[in-house]
Amino acid sequence: MKRGKVKLVGIEKVMRNLQREIKNIEGLSMKGLIRAAIIIRRDMDKTSPLIPLDKGNLRASFYTVTGRNFLSDIAESKNPNFRGKGKAEMSTNHAKDLSGAKSIAGDKLIVVMGFSAVYAMWVHEMMGNSNGTWSRPGSGPKFFEYSINRNAAKVLQEIRKSATIKN
Repeated sequence: MKRGKVKLVGIEKVMRNLQREIKNIEGLSMKGLIRAAIIIRRDMDKTSPLIPLDKGNLRASFYTVTGRNFLSDIAESKNPNFRGKGKAEMSTNHAKDLSGAKSIAGDKLIVVMGFSAVYAMWVHEMMGNSNGTWSRPGSGPKFFEYSINRNAAKVLQEIRKSATIKN
């Protein structure tokens, strides 16, 4: 499956607002950022809209990469068990996306999250689902964006809780 021209709508604004609030927290810690990512990831499997499932490849393609080479070998060693006829391509794309996320993260105090499945953006933005059904009850479009938005207060609280005070 080739990457098409799909534009994420709305998530940029949600992320900008969250990033602005995070920048106001002094003494950020990687621990808080990682815990924040965990909150968002878990929520996408608990609260509707859930991550849509077919073979589970979209869900398996979720990744988290940290900056400052923190836990970088753990992110590299976790290779999802993709299924179906496109599994080789999915593994290749996952490795490319992880590499790209690592270059974005670099040595910054940052956590990069995303989905490497080539169709992830398309499914995320699929507001006009033609048949009105999803393969997983409670799943649907905007699962990532809504989870970030819904959990913004929890994420900020977790980051503040883990923040270190610089003297």
